[in-house]
Amino acid sequence: MNAATQRTTVCARATVLQRVPLLLHTPPVRVGRQIQCAAAAAEATEVQLLNNLFEDLCKHCSIDTSAVRLQQSADAAAGVGLFASKDTSKGGTILRVPRSLCIIIDNAISSLTIPTGNWPRLSQGLMHEEALTWDLLQALALMDATAGDGDQFWELYADHFYQQPEQLTLPMCWPQQLLKELQHPTLVKAAEQQQARLRSLFPPEYMQPIDEGLPSYLQWAFACVRSRALQLGPQAFGMVPFVDIANHAADPNSDIRGVQATAGSNSSSDSQAKQQQAYVELIALKDVMAGQEVTISYSGLAGYTNQRFMAQYGFVPSQGNMADRLELSVPDSLQGATLRMSYLEETLGSSLILQAAQGKNPYIFAALKSLPITADDAQPTAATASAASAPGADSIASEAISVDSSSADSDNVARGMGLTATKQEKELATALLQQIEAEVETCSTSLREDEELLQQLQQLAAAAAADEAAGTDVRLQAAVRYRVERKRLLQACKVLLALVIRD
Repeated sequence: MNAATQRTTVCARATVLQRVPLLLHTPPVRVGRQIQCAAAAAEATEVQLLNNLFEDLCKHCSIDTSAVRLQQSADAAAGVGLFASKDTSKGGTILRVPRSLCIIIDNAISSLTIPTGNWPRLSQGLMHEEALTWDLLQALALMDATAGDGDQFWELYADHFYQQPEQLTLPMCWPQQLLKELQHPTLVKAAEQQQARLRSLFPPEYMQPIDEGLPSYLQWAFACVRSRALQLGPQAFGMVPFVDIANHAADPNSDIRGVQATAGSNSSSDSQAKQQQAYVELIALKDVMAGQEVTISYSGLAGYTNQRFMAQYGFVPSQGNMADRLELSVPDSLQGATLRMSYLEETLGSSLILQAAQGKNPYIFAALKSLPITADDAQPTAATASAASAPGADSIASEAISVDSSSADSDNVARGMGLTATKQEKELATALLQQIEAEVETCSTSLREDEELLQQLQQLAAAAAADEAAGTDVRLQAAVRYRVERKRLLQACKVLLALVIRD
């Protein structure tokens, strides 16, 4: 989106928000910092303009940006991210933001940290007859800021650094026709429940769509909070400007750290005041070299399933997610039944199992973790161990676990050569396979068709970006990417179960 279009959208947003009624009839008053931004050169790109604004805002707030800058991420779907502009050693501070600039709710001590301002919608929420959760309260604060009813810094920051309503890829912001593109009823139902929850808590005007096919401003604000808020303590969550631009990585090079205010004398000097202030810091978990993207983990060590990633952040990791899972249930008649790990290891080859555990084939790993598998004491026979280590053995197994939709029907499936599947294992595998096939049959497109469509959408988006023209709907692209990743996992599970059944 070019700068002129963005400014028009910003003005329109503020105008509409000002028409949203308040239960507190307090006249809107703008209180906050007067922010002056340097004019960017006309030939500067959109990312350069954004980086200029980033530096100007940070400078105004006395935030050191010598170690970081904004840049387009290598993953086009991730958009703009934080990049190191100089080397930072492990444990070093990359970015430090004063807590006084943040919007933080700490339920453990019932505290609210927010810049000085009127914040009428937030005040209304605090007096709501039903206690609102932290994310809803912060959404109301974000609506205040964008309407010019809160803090001027946050008005400017949200307008330029948060996604526009038409760019939000969280399903809870989508209309019905887009939700259907997910081809996953469970995720669709969760999005509809979120929408219903918002409608039940707020006046109808709060859920009035901005335009046809777009979310309401409450949905927009709530989605921004859910996807950008950082956990700063056991029950403390905050909107932390600048730091929240960092993108996700499964193996991040940075993390968030809170620095408490230090006790000091009654000196009123600026230097003394800065030393006593509390901060939120972005610190290096490992050595970060200049030019590297600065990333954090949105999901923690355990990771999130793709369903949670999509619902909370509006994206899924591409090329597999080791933490992803399918929701499969064991029939009552087979309660307690499991598949033996020793049999699957012998069938697939131990090296292929090891590669999956190392993250080299996340689809196999996620498929194995989705199935009811137990370890046992059975050891592969000598002949099996020799065959598994023979040249080409793992390539056959790899072909069997291909995510291509034709793999399940291939005759080149790997076979166990010492252990055999029991009758109960075959019955269990058949029951689970029927569940997977039932979901696949409800999809209106195949995996192959989705992969081709995703490639076309990505090419169109790249061409539009090069020509500065209107591209494809990023929400549709996110939906197709989600169903591609889910169908790849479905296919991996399907092939694993087929190996058991055909033994």
